[in-house]
Amino acid sequence: MKQAGGFSTTTVCGPIQRGETCACWQFGYPLCVASIPPNHPLTLDYRAYRRPFAQPLKAAWGTWEVREGILVRLRDPESGTATFGEVAPLPAFGSEGMDEALAFFHSLQANPSAAQLEEAIAMAPPASAFGLWCALSGSSGEGPIRSAALLSLGEQTVDEIKALRDRGFRTFKLKSGLAPMEAEWELLQSTITGLEHGECLRLDPNQSWDHDAGQFWFSRLDAVAEKIEFIEEPFEEGLYPVDQMVAVAANSPVPLALDESLSRMGLSEWLDNGWPGFWIIKPSLMGNPDQWRQSLGTVHERVVLSSVFETGIGLGKLAALAARINDRDHGFGTEAYFEDTFGIGSPGNDQETRIWNHLPSA
Repeated sequence: MKQAGGFSTTTVCGPIQRGETCACWQFGYPLCVASIPPNHPLTLDYRAYRRPFAQPLKAAWGTWEVREGILVRLRDPESGTATFGEVAPLPAFGSEGMDEALAFFHSLQANPSAAQLEEAIAMAPPASAFGLWCALSGSSGEGPIRSAALLSLGEQTVDEIKALRDRGFRTFKLKSGLAPMEAEWELLQSTITGLEHGECLRLDPNQSWDHDAGQFWFSRLDAVAEKIEFIEEPFEEGLYPVDQMVAVAANSPVPLALDESLSRMGLSEWLDNGWPGFWIIKPSLMGNPDQWRQSLGTVHERVVLSSVFETGIGLGKLAALAARINDRDHGFGTEAYFEDTFGIGSPGNDQETRIWNHLPSA
């Protein structure tokens, strides 16, 4: 089974199961860090958590049974107000691991000022920097954010899309690359025939294409291009250097998207070479969002944010960022892979406090 660059479709990519999950949620928007006086003292608390998946996930690096992370809380000792963040590391995608993240938080003062926290964010490893940035940013306001649904390309895809459509989904990300190409082409045509007006697909072949597979698909996709928003990281890792990959994307019948390549190589080389496709950004693994948002400012309409299995605290921060980037359907449908109530619920501080108080510690 091909697993390069992502999760196996046998466990990850079925339709979202939890009945309360829908395609459109309300989330809080982050406040500007500058709204906190720089010398104002805050109380920093953090704690590690372990959150088991409903079923083990098959990933390129092995079986993933438990999502580990760190919840972060900042309190204003004068007002009692608390704000939250989440550290959700994933070393296989280029971030630090739990040990390094915990060591970073152990090194911080218990009562830092906002200015000291900003300095710490600048020095922190990426997942830790994002979690601390979220806590320092706080939250304010609400806005609707849409998410794509995640499922596999298979015999049941048409029926699964019908069920997801009833819950409000209009964009469907299909994991592929496991069956023979001719069979997948037939399945894709059937799936597209069943789409309604305004619906589209995203394809994720899990980096399974070689040169021959690329020729096979590129010779056929013109016929269905209007229903495919983009294809995510189709080619095997290292098959093309950056400049050739940019040329391939420029001549593709449908747009291509970068994901794993951004974790390995960063943004700058792809920006310098004029990447013409989409950018799949996992904010929880990319440090201070102010930096990458500025870098991607000229291509923001082609940015799609993606979850790495955060709790509702982290997902709320991702959605708040998405609201400031564009109105695309982003990739936040990961809470379906847990059987607890620590995903997205009602927006705001009460939900974050509940997660902080009740999510099992490591």
